[in-house]
Amino acid sequence: MKGWRMPCIWLICLGVWIAWPGEAFGGQGLLMSAPTPAETASLELRGLERVEVVRKEVTLLDLFQQDGIPREWRDRLAEESVGELSKAGEEKYVHAGELRKFLHGVLEKHGLNPAETPIHLPSQIVVARRSVRLSDEELQRVFEDFIRSRYGASAEDSVVVSGVKCSGAVILPAGKWSHKVVAYPEGRPSGDVSLMVDFLVDGEKAGSFKISGRVDQHRKAAYVRQSLRKNAMLTEADIEWKSVPVAAGKEDVVTRIDQVAGKRLLKDINPAQPIRTGDVGDPSVIKRGDMVTMIFQQDGLTVTARGKVQEDGAQGSTVRVVNVKSHRPLACRVIDSETVQVTP
Repeated sequence: MKGWRMPCIWLICLGVWIAWPGEAFGGQGLLMSAPTPAETASLELRGLERVEVVRKEVTLLDLFQQDGIPREWRDRLAEESVGELSKAGEEKYVHAGELRKFLHGVLEKHGLNPAETPIHLPSQIVVARRSVRLSDEELQRVFEDFIRSRYGASAEDSVVVSGVKCSGAVILPAGKWSHKVVAYPEGRPSGDVSLMVDFLVDGEKAGSFKISGRVDQHRKAAYVRQSLRKNAMLTEADIEWKSVPVAAGKEDVVTRIDQVAGKRLLKDINPAQPIRTGDVGDPSVIKRGDMVTMIFQQDGLTVTARGKVQEDGAQGSTVRVVNVKSHRPLACRVIDSETVQVTP
């Protein structure tokens, strides 16, 4: 048997018995019941040419067709280990001659005459450990779950993962697999990120792989649904929300409805770009064509005049106002709906 050591053939010592008090072992002591004639007659073993196992340990029972083997003998054969397969897809061979010798010892240990038990064996039995290959979706989930665990819940921000790939095909022995990320960037990883992941099957390490991907932090941003002109008043119906990458110099995008609803556009805007905080202002308190009082202040002297507003303006904003007497346009700061102050 390649790579394995077959357990020694058991010796049967005749004529030596150890008497145990029946009371200590339920009245039977350590003596095993001999197989019944019916059990002996029904036992026939047929070896398989190829066997795929799930467990690491391979037993005698794995090597035979189980149909027709009495239950008590299935249990006995399952207790006899013939070796281990530790790797996914690993194959080993059991040669008929060695297997027959080993099997004779097991039968004799349980009180059967091997010569009276039909045993059918191929020249060799190929034994392989069943394997599973993790899908791209499963590897993506391993990467994403770790990244999102580092960011936690956020009301405004989200994390977008793309381009996930692994250093090789992750092929594991069949069984219950789990994983543990053992090497990773500190803090909140972003940009191109690589993780080192240990994969375990039934609690035992089965291999280590590097999984990498792109991590971008995104933010919900406000967009207009259709092109709007300067000074248009924005309502909730004008706004839709899209996800945009968070990058240096782009932190001024509008992310809350109260930043835009009821505000006035300070420039023409279209749906292709997110609304930024500098694109909106407070509602106008004066409108183009309004007549207002213009206040001139210089060297402690205050002079007033009437003027005609040339553009809409919010309180505190600067608008053009034409002096109705001199017809001279002047830049003025809006004080309220009836008053402006000429700026220097």
